[in-house]
Amino acid sequence: MCAMDPAHGICQAGGHCGCPAGSADVDLTMAGCECTLHPLVTEGTDCGSAIDLGTVFDEAAPAGGTQTASAMGNALDAMGANREVWYHFHATDVGDATCDHFNVHVAFATNPGNAYEFLVLQGACGGSAMCSDCTGATCENFADFRFATDAQSGMTGQCPCTTGADPAVNTCSDDSGDYFVRVRRHAGLPITCAQYSLTVTNGMP
Repeated sequence: MCAMDPAHGICQAGGHCGCPAGSADVDLTMAGCECTLHPLVTEGTDCGSAIDLGTVFDEAAPAGGTQTASAMGNALDAMGANREVWYHFHATDVGDATCDHFNVHVAFATNPGNAYEFLVLQGACGGSAMCSDCTGATCENFADFRFATDAQSGMTGQCPCTTGADPAVNTCSDDSGDYFVRVRRHAGLPITCAQYSLTVTNGMP
């Protein structure tokens, strides 16, 4: 019965077809709710309600802190269709005196069939896009290769750097900031339950 119903899924109380909360029917050929939705459809629906992955530090983290964060999901809505999932993390640049190791790195650890893509916004939801539609690629923002933050011509990076007034060395700047990551499936690709795994690191090679 439910295999022929537009809602698919399984027979629910009251005789209607559908899937219990947190699951979806993706194959649409056999009755059943074979996909577990992750994250829940109410989580990370837009940038303003992004799922918080916490803080990643670029040096030895304080007690309870970390240099890594991760997330998994399959970016499906309650009907088993593609949707966007948004994440947020704060990258902390621990104070430096000689070399700044700030290095924010976002990448897929797992991306089945390169089906998923991500966009990274820096600073705020309306911030500039660091990279977009990255599939097997990675997105990085690290102080080692940034143009001189003190605007000295021809100088790049903050390693070495100084907190003093040496005109030959760049200033050790605080590059701490917020990042927002949107994950979604490439348009036009088949919908499956396969999950991506997203990894965020800071201060690591």
